[in-house]
Amino acid sequence: MTFLRNILFLGILLTTIFVFVTTMGADPCTDQAKVFLAKLSEGDIETLLPQFGENTCHCQPRGGYRAYIRYESGEADNLAFLFGHKFKTGEMTFKNVPTIEKVKTPHMIWEEPESTEVDVPLSFDPSEYSPYFLPLDMAYGHSVSESDFKKFCADPSPDFWKCLALRLRPGLEKGLVPRAKPDSKAEFMADLFEGLLPEEQARYLKPKDAAKIEMSDGSEKDAADFAKSFPRLKQGILRLYIVRRGQFHRWTIRKGRLKDPVFLLSDGKEIATKTPEAALQDQPGHGAQIESGNEQ
Repeated sequence: MTFLRNILFLGILLTTIFVFVTTMGADPCTDQAKVFLAKLSEGDIETLLPQFGENTCHCQPRGGYRAYIRYESGEADNLAFLFGHKFKTGEMTFKNVPTIEKVKTPHMIWEEPESTEVDVPLSFDPSEYSPYFLPLDMAYGHSVSESDFKKFCADPSPDFWKCLALRLRPGLEKGLVPRAKPDSKAEFMADLFEGLLPEEQARYLKPKDAAKIEMSDGSEKDAADFAKSFPRLKQGILRLYIVRRGQFHRWTIRKGRLKDPVFLLSDGKEIATKTPEAALQDQPGHGAQIESGNEQ
């Protein structure tokens, strides 16, 4: 028995040493980021979805991980504006962060869940692809006045962080944000939830196609008629939350969040922004965050 205990102890010791040596100084989470971003740009949903994952029981968003690449999901941490489109990436940086566990359970050292934040500089070539940035109301199907639209186009920075990713669109045409069938369970639950929310929050529950612009003469025009006037996303930083369940598990993407966008205006002027720290706090759970960062 003593011999068997010694063998077991030696095996555990050698495994621990192996784990420390093979992971020391390595940053495989950035390798996973590169794989994920390549598949995101390719727009192949079947190869992209397996790249997502959790390291604790935070659970997937409603509709599964597909919700992160669909506007109609209303997920604030949305990547639909990148899915199937060209963009360039710069030098990545990463840091280890504490893992948020709802229920703390004992782990062997190699089973400890790990969490990292990888910041990826993004840039866009307007001649190939550069997302349109919509006013908040317009992105949720509410028409905006001509004067408010012009004010927004001159400076889109006020409250830019509110539902930022859901306001970035590859186009202004109708049908970009599909609606669930009127008799579907998802639509029924969304309508029920909307009726329980305060008016200010319910107003920004369901992203929709770009709404019309109310002209000063009383007429309405489609947003697409003013495509050249909209601010465009020139660059920003995509923060990827990359995790794994233990050192013998692969790294997966929990979610991604755009921060510090730089907008290019129609006159060639650039507007740089800084995302409020409160809007970047990583919290368990999902959904739009209209109020985040109000203290700034």
